[in-house]
Amino acid sequence: MKPDGSLVIKIASRARRCALLIFAIYALLFPGSTLTPALDAVPVWGTSMGGLLMILQGSTVIAWLAGVYGWRGVQVALVLPLAGWAIEQIGASSGFPFGRYSYSALLQPQIGLVPVAITLAWLTLTLGAWQLARLTLTHDGRHAAPYQIALLAATLTVVVDLQIETVASHINGYWIWIDGGFYEGIPPQNFVAWWCTGLLMSLTLERMLGSAARVPARSSNRVTHVVFPLLPGLLLLASSAMYTVINLARGYLLPGIVGLIFLSIALLIAARVRVALVPPRPLHQTAD
Repeated sequence: MKPDGSLVIKIASRARRCALLIFAIYALLFPGSTLTPALDAVPVWGTSMGGLLMILQGSTVIAWLAGVYGWRGVQVALVLPLAGWAIEQIGASSGFPFGRYSYSALLQPQIGLVPVAITLAWLTLTLGAWQLARLTLTHDGRHAAPYQIALLAATLTVVVDLQIETVASHINGYWIWIDGGFYEGIPPQNFVAWWCTGLLMSLTLERMLGSAARVPARSSNRVTHVVFPLLPGLLLLASSAMYTVINLARGYLLPGIVGLIFLSIALLIAARVRVALVPPRPLHQTAD
């Protein structure tokens, strides 16, 4: 039986409030979690803080998906982390497709060989990249073709991974690369695999959410109608800013420069593109 429309709106409203609450906690932890690794001053009890931030980001996105897209969003929140876990489990056990690596014990809990935080990170990263790609490739309220959005989103995931790898592996020690490579000791096939995985996940997002209706919001305040719809993209940009600061402070200049270029382009696009929030379609049009 299809849920009553008013019940869906009520549940979605609670999910939206939950997303904003978790995001507020993340925002409170963000400054310290950026400065301590940048200054090489992480206390013993803070060595797993990066994992906590990934879990908070992922939880924010899950609640956001439920609050914006209803049941369809919940489906995405199940499919993408499961896909992320599967590709990481295969990668950590076989060395394919990313290259040979292994996770340390710093990120807990783990399912099989893969930390839960990593499965949520795939959801946060790909959803944020997909949203930024859609915003970038929207002109006069019309989105580009799905394959164009997916190609740009996949490229954005690699750009962010170029910043992540040095912080996560060399500075925080969350995973260890067994085989080296030309980019800060990281094998090139890792970035090829990231692009391919990002492409598949972005195509999945286009398929599941590209034409899906949004659940109408009860509140009419500015946060609900302007800031909240952009949360996935904002989380991605916040992560990029964190990695940029840490990389530059710790002497990883190339990843830091990649981050500066990415953030600069994002700011230029934001300055030129006026994001118009299209009123949601009636709830009965939501795909199931």
